[in-house]
Order: sequence, then structure tokens, then C-alpha cells
Amino acid sequence: MGFAFVRLFFQSGRPSGKELGLQLSLAVGAGFGILSTLFFAWLLLLDTNGGFHWASLVIVVALVGIMLYRVKTRRVSPDTTGETSPVRATWADRLLSISFFIAFLSAVGAFIFVALKKPHGEWDAWASWNMRARFLYRGGERWSAVFSKYLWYSGADYPLLLPASVAGGWTLAGSDTPAVPALISLLFTFATVGVVASSIAAIKGTKQGYLAGLALIVAPSFILHGASQYADIPLGFFFVATFALLHIQDGKEGGDRLLLLAGVMAGLAAWTKNEGLLFIIAVVIARLVVSIPARGLRRYFKESFTLAKGFAPFVLIVLFLKLALAEPNPLLASQQTQTTFEKLTDLSRHQTIYMAFAENIKDFGGADKVASTWIILIAFLALVGVKVARMELPSIAATALTLLLVVAGYWVVYLTTPFELGWHLGTTLGRLLLQLWPSFVFMLFLIARPLDQPNPLKEEAGVNPEPVRQ
Repeated sequence: MGFAFVRLFFQSGRPSGKELGLQLSLAVGAGFGILSTLFFAWLLLLDTNGGFHWASLVIVVALVGIMLYRVKTRRVSPDTTGETSPVRATWADRLLSISFFIAFLSAVGAFIFVALKKPHGEWDAWASWNMRARFLYRGGERWSAVFSKYLWYSGADYPLLLPASVAGGWTLAGSDTPAVPALISLLFTFATVGVVASSIAAIKGTKQGYLAGLALIVAPSFILHGASQYADIPLGFFFVATFALLHIQDGKEGGDRLLLLAGVMAGLAAWTKNEGLLFIIAVVIARLVVSIPARGLRRYFKESFTLAKGFAPFVLIVLFLKLALAEPNPLLASQQTQTTFEKLTDLSRHQTIYMAFAENIKDFGGADKVASTWIILIAFLALVGVKVARMELPSIAATALTLLLVVAGYWVVYLTTPFELGWHLGTTLGRLLLQLWPSFVFMLFLIARPLDQPNPLKEEAGVNPEPVRQ
């Protein structure tokens, strides 16, 4: 279902291997986005999940039919602009590809081992996400009790992409087996790797794509957290999917299909967690700051309108959920103007948050504190150098500014939190960094010089000099 939907936004005809990899990865998010939205709408209209499997079948048949019709009537030859004749792979290329697939399969094995050991996931999975899914699946006409004020600790106002996907999967499977949330988590975890690797491969070359995929999966905390069945990995998937589609679209002339799909992915981020609404605001502001000087006001409004058409339906669903069904979010409901202002201007709170960020970044990745994964990647960037085409600068700048704005938003939330600050930082900050981790890897390899291109710093130093021909 997700693949048929994603294919509607790409050119008809046979896709390249890199494009197919990106489409298959995006299909995971699109498929569960459709499933969860359809399941939620079904409950709202009928107060039961009975007959849902027939509705799902109709949607699948309709999407596949539209996709096949479009392929038949709008067949376009693949875009070969900028392609060069194939280069014979060297032993180093083969070693890199083999290393990637060994690491990928090892990570899948580790994920499955953890999932078998903890089939219900970690605390937030069985106390929030999967518990809420059971309300939707078992609740019958009382399914809306999932929004009860007595369940405030489970995030009663949280969006429902993950719980509704799990409940929809249980409905289709006929039982609330733990295999469904575990499988959904596995697909999102490794689809995130697929989005990063395939998009970087399409933009910067296959070697760079393999390296980006390796950088993402070598952080043990990424795989372990994926197996925890939390919503942070799916949220990170939608973040990086939005960035990848925006960057690819910005490099194209004409057409806005990928921009519309990027809007859908941003909207699904809002349908996943509350942080997704902050992400949409950050994307709009960042593109405003960067695009107007680079491309002009008229083009910015045109692109923003297309982007909004993609995310608006999901934002409206989230707002309806929060205003009509759920209790107010405790982070917002407890705010008082004077107290909030005092917290914002309290330097000791700023210092506590700064120290927590510094500590989490230093030890990020779970590599037994040998070296932070962030530091290793930055050292890699310093070694290979930076290579950015002029036309890519606005898109990369918008990505970087979006990430900074999201971090600033997280900072403000911590400053004004009604909970004890140390506890709130200790229980959530690591997960917030994981949400941004795939996007950070994507941006870093977007600006890194590909390995098959010479480093000018080394050339100036006399390393591998090129002879001058008269």
C-alpha cells in the first residue's frame, strides 16, 4: 500500500536501483501513515474495528490500480541526466559494499535478539504506545477512553500513528500478538537506514551512500532503541525522509511531486509525536529565511503552498484529536506567565540544560564511552573535507537551520517544564537526540567530499599531485 502510494510521486518507468531503494524505504512510513489514519477514521465513524480489513483491501486495490494506470498512460524514460558510463568496481568498492551488508545483517540479527528477549519493548512501549494500541483494539465502543485524564502519564494527547498502526495490524492479524509492534519497529528502524543510504547514494554516489548507512547503524543505541518499540525512531524516519525529499526536489527543475510528498512526510511526523508539529514550524521558518534571499519570495510561497498541501491533512487530524478528544498537555496546561518568564530567565536552568546536552552528546552512540559517535563522524568530515555545489547551498542551509530550530524548541520546553528539570532531562534528552540522529548523518554526508574525489588540501600539500600538460 505504501509503495503504491509513494510511486505516484515519482516518474513513471523503471527506476534506478538507488531510486527504487529510496521508494521502498519511504513506503514503510507512507504505508503505516495510511493504515493508522484509516484505522482512526474507521473508529471515529463506526465506533468499532469490525470490517476494517475490507476497507484496507479496498484502499490497497485502489492505490495499486491508480499506480498501474499511471505507469501505463504516463510512461517516461528514466532520468539519466548527469549519469556517466559505469565504472568497474575496485576491491575497495567491493569491500565497502560487503562491510555495509554484513553490518546491516548483524544489526538486524541484534534487533531480533533484543525483540525476542523483550517482546513487549521497554517502559514507554508497554506503558504508553502499546497500551494505547490495546485500548483502540480491545475497547470497542469505549475506545476513546484512551484519552482519559487518568492516563495522563501515558501521553493522553499524543498523536496516534504508532498506536493506530499497531491496533490496525492486530485487527488484520486477528489477535494482539507482540509480533506486530516488534515488526513495525523493525521496519521503521531499517527503513530509516534505507532512506539515508539510498538518498545519499543518489545525490553523492554509491560509496557515500554505503558510508552514510554504516554511520547510522554502527551506533548501538540506534538499534537498541529501535527494538524498544518507542515512537522516536519512526519520528526520526519522517524527519530525515522530509529532508531527503526536499533536497532532491530542490535539485530538480520543474515539477513539485517530491515537494508534495515531503509535505506528507512532515505531516506524518506530526501524526507520530508532538515534536512533529515543532518540526513543521521549523521547516517553514528555515525555508523562509534561506529561500527568499536565494530564490525569491514568489517561489517560496509557491513551494510553501505545495508543502502545506502535503502536511495540512495530518495537522488538522492532530488538532482535532487534541481539541475534541484529548485532555490538555500537562507541559502547556500548567504554564503561568510569571512563572514561565522566571524559568526562561533563570541562568542556572540554562546551565543545567547545557551540561545535559554536552554529556549526552559526548557519550552518544553507546560505544562504551570509547568515543562519541558524533565526534567520530566530525573527525571523518575533517579528514575527507567538504564538497558542496553552489546550487545545493540553500537546501543544506535550510536543513541545518531546521535542526537548530528544533533543538532550540527542545531547549525552551526544558526551560519551562513543570516537572523536575534533572529528571525530565535524564529520561528524555537521549531520545530527543536519537530523533535528530538520522538527519544529522544525512546532512554530514551531504556536505562531505565523496571518497572518489581528490581532497584539495592534500593536493596543495603535494599528495598525489596531478602532472601539468603543456
